Amino acid sequence: MSQPHDRYPAPPYGGWPQPSAPAPPGAWPASYGGPVPPPLRRKRAVVAWTVAGVLLAVAVLGVIAVGAFRMGSTEFADAFAAPSMSPPADWAVIGDDEGLDAYAERCHDGVMDACDELYTLSDPGSDYEYYALTCGGRVEPRDVQACVVLE
Repeated sequence: MSQPHDRYPAPPYGGWPQPSAPAPPGAWPASYGGPVPPPLRRKRAVVAWTVAGVLLAVAVLGVIAVGAFRMGSTEFADAFAAPSMSPPADWAVIGDDEGLDAYAERCHDGVMDACDELYTLSDPGSDYEYYALTCGGRVEPRDVQACVVLE
């Protein structure tokens, strides 16, 4: 039977090579051949800039959200506010179409369905359309979606 030291022959030339000097801290051993890793402070700088960027993005999104909420809340409140109403305007001076004049007169008298009908029957851009759009001169154009909401 062979001895365990028989499996490993003696080193050539009279012995094992002497160990090399230890590498300085942070350097790779020469046998690896790789680059020297970046110092720890570079990693900290990358982390700091990343955290700062994320915080800035969160702040910008927060400002946008607050602005949108404020804008939306004022528009929401205005949507349910009653429009200011004026006395009806004279219907007799807006045109000479007898059929549309009948709707304009009823709109003037407070029949808001007639105002909405006048809007659908009148020509686009005509005085009749504007009269109907203002619910007989009572509101500003486009203050209400339909005149029947004023009843």
